[in-house]
Amino acid sequence: MKRILYLTFYFEPDLCAGSFRNTTLANSLAEELEENSCIDLITTFPNRYQTYKQDAPAFEDRGNLKIHRINVHEHKSGFIDQINSFWSFFKTAKKLTKHKKYDIVFASSSRLFTAYLGYTIARKNKTPLYLDIRDIFVDTMENVLKNPIVKLGIIPFIKLIEKKTFNYASHINLISEGFSSYFQKFKCRSYSYFSNGIDDTFLC
Repeated sequence: MKRILYLTFYFEPDLCAGSFRNTTLANSLAEELEENSCIDLITTFPNRYQTYKQDAPAFEDRGNLKIHRINVHEHKSGFIDQINSFWSFFKTAKKLTKHKKYDIVFASSSRLFTAYLGYTIARKNKTPLYLDIRDIFVDTMENVLKNPIVKLGIIPFIKLIEKKTFNYASHINLISEGFSSYFQKFKCRSYSYFSNGIDDTFLC
């Protein structure tokens, strides 16, 4: 019996690439699990778009897939708004997992901090950490931050989090082999490359 912790900021019924990717992956993984194994999936209520409101239960029991949704601050995709949302997700996820033991921690992350959340839980449990990385967050912030003083204060902090997280990981999946050269500096030496793919709905 294995107990897997699955962390993703976006999940169905939210509408975004992260939700589509992780909904499909989590459901497929649940189908492949051996008997008596289970997945604790921690995500958020739909929040990707302020204009899109969709009801979803705080907890869903789908047999070997247990879904916990966290209520985060409403945001307009602004920098401070997103920090507040991720902080809500981070601290509540830590509270939900505080007294639980996992055999594997898996985190799918585009903005690094979901991956860092996985790192903190995996390290505490002394368990393997598997990451699905959908973007290079440092590069994104280098382009987003225009104020050189703000950039000087934030980028080194992000790089420190990135280094701790990726050095600890047992395996990292990247959505593009174009990211491979960037990740050569980290201690993790086990990589795979699975893109977002195309859903059957969009195939003629």
